Formats: sequence, C-alpha cells, structure tokens
Amino acid sequence: MKLKAIYAFLNLALHFWIRIGKRLVFIKSPGLRDFLAFYREDGIVGLSREDKQKIMQFSHCIGCSLCDASCPGMLEFSRDQFPGPSMFVRSFSRSMIDYSHVPLHQEYCGSCESCESVCPTRIPIHQVYELIHKKQEEQRHHA
Repeated sequence: MKLKAIYAFLNLALHFWIRIGKRLVFIKSPGLRDFLAFYREDGIVGLSREDKQKIMQFSHCIGCSLCDASCPGMLEFSRDQFPGPSMFVRSFSRSMIDYSHVPLHQEYCGSCESCESVCPTRIPIHQVYELIHKKQEEQRHHA
C-alpha cells in the first residue's frame, strides 16, 4: 500500500513541476478562446465582468411576481406569447443560461418600467431584458 501512495505522490509532484515549468517559459493554456470554440455548437457565450455583476444584482429576486401583475403586456397577450418580466429574471437562477430559449418579443415589452416600479427588491428588469437580448445576439453571431 505504501508503494502506491509513493507512486501517487511522485505523479502529483511531476505534474506540479510541469505546470510550474510551463508558467516559467510562458506557455499559455488554451483558455477562453478554445473553450468557446469547443462549445460554440451548444450556444454557450462568455460573460464579461460587467455581465457577472449585473447577474449578481438580478439574483436578489424573491419570486413575488408583482412585476407580472403590473405588466401591461401580461393583460394583452397569453403566457405562451409573453411569459412576463418575472420569467426574464428567473432565467438567471440556473447555473448555465440557454439564452436562445428565452422568448424576447419587443412588441410585448414596451419598456414602460412599470414592473421595476413595483419590485420590492429593486431588480432592474429592463437591464435583465437587455442582457438577454445582447447574449442572444452573441449566440447568433457565433453560430
């Protein structure tokens, strides 16, 4: 049993020193560019620091659906056509967002910001809408 432990330790040490050696001679790992190229077919797009900060702000939603109740679009259209502003915010509750499946129809959202005015946690719902729209455009551009 000790021989296996020694072998595992030496293997770990070898890979550690290889990693340090690569950093010393400036050999870069493939990075974000290769990651995005690999997952391009899946529609995964990167998030900037600014996007991540916005998403943290969106995560304060408590799920009260007051935004849906105040939305004029909810009165005009069925839930199948326009799921409401709360759906935009809830789409950020998953770990990896598939922006292509979030229905954005500008004719349903008039940007009246009535949903934001009733939000008890002050979620900038219009910014959520804009971020989803931006990411959908990036997905189309990278496809």
